[in-house]
Amino acid sequence: MGLSPELRDCFRVFYFSEPVLLVPAVFPQDLDEAYQLPRAPVSFTSRKSLPSWEEYADLVPEPLDPQVLVDGADSIYNKVCQELLGYDRQDGNKCKLLGYANVIQDSMQMECQLVSAGFETGNGPVPLDDSQRQQMKVAAKDWILLFQMDSLSEGVFPQTGDFELMFGDCGRLFFYIRREDLAAGRFDCCQLVLQC
Repeated sequence: MGLSPELRDCFRVFYFSEPVLLVPAVFPQDLDEAYQLPRAPVSFTSRKSLPSWEEYADLVPEPLDPQVLVDGADSIYNKVCQELLGYDRQDGNKCKLLGYANVIQDSMQMECQLVSAGFETGNGPVPLDDSQRQQMKVAAKDWILLFQMDSLSEGVFPQTGDFELMFGDCGRLFFYIRREDLAAGRFDCCQLVLQC
């Protein structure tokens, strides 16, 4: 998901400036019960966020050697996370608004830029010349995480007991948006990426 411009219609992001406009929705009559997401309590907390190694490598011109930075439990990256964040980036549920993504595979900004420019990214490397690739790389830095939805296991939905919400193999949905689109409230300009 998120690999093709043709999949733009597989999701929608809605924004309501006035909460009073929100009303409970009724599931379609023909939707199987197994696909009906039950209600679950939501609470918000504020946390600091750091880019993953993959995003860091995209942001800086000459990143450190990944073997030095991220290999092993005592890696520089893990120590920085513990020191600056006070927690391990891999701990707990990974649902969040804004901040940096908890990537599973690779950084997604370039993928968002390519797909928004009309390129298919699911069939191997996109054929770009050096000038095009540089333009795409610069433009990709404008994409930021809007929302990240983790797979949810038993216990999150107390009234159902064993209900799970799984994206692929314990995956996550990532909604990205350009900074200027977020500032202007253009939520129809988001890109969705599934990683698992």
